[in-house]
Formats: sequence, C-alpha cells, structure tokens
Amino acid sequence: MGSKKKKHQIKTPASTNQPLDPGDDPYWRISPDPENPEKAARYIERFSRLTFHYPQWIDDTGGGVPSYYAVLNVLRGASAEDLRRSYERECNISAYPDDTIEEAYRVLSDLQLRIQYDEFLLLFQKISIATPLDIRKELLKVHDSFLENARHIRRLQGIKEDYSDYIILVSTGMPNIFAYSGLDEKCSEKEIIEYAQGGDRLSEMIASICRDPVQRDSFIFIHDFVAKNTNPDLKEELIELNQFWKTLDRELIRKVLLTSLTASEEISDTINRIGSLLSVNHDWIRYLPPAEKNFLSIFGLDEDIKSLSKGEIESLLRTKYRSLEKTTEVNLAYSVLKKENHREDYFWLLEHHELHVISRVFHGQTEKTEKGEEEESIQKILKALRRMKRDADLSL
Repeated sequence: MGSKKKKHQIKTPASTNQPLDPGDDPYWRISPDPENPEKAARYIERFSRLTFHYPQWIDDTGGGVPSYYAVLNVLRGASAEDLRRSYERECNISAYPDDTIEEAYRVLSDLQLRIQYDEFLLLFQKISIATPLDIRKELLKVHDSFLENARHIRRLQGIKEDYSDYIILVSTGMPNIFAYSGLDEKCSEKEIIEYAQGGDRLSEMIASICRDPVQRDSFIFIHDFVAKNTNPDLKEELIELNQFWKTLDRELIRKVLLTSLTASEEISDTINRIGSLLSVNHDWIRYLPPAEKNFLSIFGLDEDIKSLSKGEIESLLRTKYRSLEKTTEVNLAYSVLKKENHREDYFWLLEHHELHVISRVFHGQTEKTEKGEEEESIQKILKALRRMKRDADLSL
C-alpha cells in the first residue's frame, strides 16, 4: 500500500455515480449448494483458459480477496474519474495488497479486460460447487474479514480528515485523550463536568468530545484500531516510544494534543518544515533551544530585534560583527542572520523549537543506537497500520 504512481490509462464508459458500500461485495459469489463436482465440469475449460491468461485473478479470488469492484469500492459501470479517485484512495491506505489494487485498477479501467473478468467471476461461482463445503466456509470467512477491515479503513479515512495528526501521534505513543485526562471511555456526565472545571481550552475540548456519543465513539475506534493493528513485532518499540512521551514536559504534551485536536495537519506541516530546514542546515541545531547559546545571543542580541526593519537589523548586525573576534561560531551566526531568508527561517525555528523535541519521533527516528544506526520505528508502525493482514482474527 502507501503512495504509488498511477500506471494505467482508463477507458471506462459512463458512470453510475454510486459508490459501493465498503462492507458489500455483490460480485464475489461461491455456490451454496452441496458438493457436486459434476455440475462444475462443464465450466472447467473456459475457467482454466481465463486463469491461464490471468493467474492473479484466481490467486486473489481463490484466496478470499473480494472482487476488484469491492477492492476499489465501485459498482459496475463506474466512470474513469470514479475509478481514478478510488484507486488513489486505496493507494494511500487500504485493506488490500498493493498488487491487488494495481490489478483491480488495470482490469476495471479496460473494457475488454473487465468483460473477461466479469465472466471469470461468474465461472468462479459455478466452479466453486466442486469445492468441499468446509473450504468454502473458510473462504467466506476470509472474504468477510477483508470486507470488515475495509469498513474500518474507510471509517478511519473519514476521521483522518479532521484528526490526521492525532491518529499519527497516538500511533507513536502520545497519550490519547482518555489517558491524558484520566477519564474513562465510559465516563459519566458528572465526571465530564468535574474534568471540564479545569477551564483550559484542552479540557473543554476533551469534555466536548466525551459528551458527544458519535465523537466519543470515533476516538475509541481510533485507539482500538491503532492497538489492534500495530505489528506485534513493533510492540517493544511502541513501549519505548510511550516511555519517551512520559519524559516530555506535560505543558508540551498539552500543546501538541490540543493542536492535534483543533488543526488536522498543522503539527505534521510544522514538523516537516523543521525537518526540511535542519536537513540542509544541520549546524543550526546546536544553536536552538534548549541550548544556552543561539545566533542572536552570540551578538549580544535577543528576539526583540524582530520588531526592527530589515535595514535596521542588518545595520545593527554589521556593527556588532565588526567588534567581534571572527571565530567559526561568530562567522556562522553572521552568515545566517545577515541574509533575510535564512534569518526568517532561523527566527521561525526559534519560535517552534518545542516541536523539534518530537520531530524525530514523528518522522520515525529515535536516538542513535550503539551501532550508530537510526531506528525508523514510526515508519514501521504507520506501514503496519496500512497493511492489514488477511487473517480473519485481525478484524476489529
């Protein structure tokens, strides 16, 4: 799953303009009849011909994967635009494997392939009558688990529009709203009122979520989804990340949590900019809080100079620079502050320095290991969230 480039041209007729319910698959069928191989015999030649030319179809369908219509969440006759949107959505986050998403888009975008695929689905139903009943039941179980996971993924996508950063941060160990507030998921109105008496904006926000049954259920769903779909191999790393969050100042956690609840992607945008700036200006890191020294203090100045005009700032810097010994540190500070674009970037970093503490966690980088290798824990966690296992026991 994850981000993928679009590879195929669409040649699809008019749209039905109706999406397929993510929990429905009217096109994938197996025969409910008792075992009767004789009835299937007449279809074997045509079925074998199609599976010979398109082996992935039988690998997917025979493995319980829903029809390609269900994979892309479209009905027959979906337009080119409907298919493109569905394909891009599934490439972002999906219950289905990447190669299945690609094949679904390729087949449904081509009229001739789609006709053959529809014939294949019909033949699959006919042929399935020769399959032992216990195997058919197991196949249905796997098929239904895929659809159940697809429903959860679709629900998560809807919530993600408003709480993208919150979902990511909780998956990286940040306390969720219940853990932070001390409220239970089934807290009473009396408990909510008592908590809201704190009077700060975050308390009011959490109280508002808990009072709204729909909102509260959405947040419980987020927490359950993250807990149940994190790769078991990453449990130990997630415990370490939880410990990392516990070392942070509670006021910082409060600000991060509040921002994640009020602005869907503000934190990620800020952290991405921090990462981008420091990746090309790594020598600035030593001069950002909590360091005692910064580029302004080297010149005996403070952030009040931001209120001065561009000309006044640069004139003051030149005067200060002339009076100082030209050490490597002084030269670095001057090279940054004398250029307006660098100066503005540095001022912005000073203002947002608190988030630098969690930026390496947000991007999946913990402290260096003894071997000097950087762990990409969060990338693995996010990948695990995107890759839903086929087993039925992973359904929420």
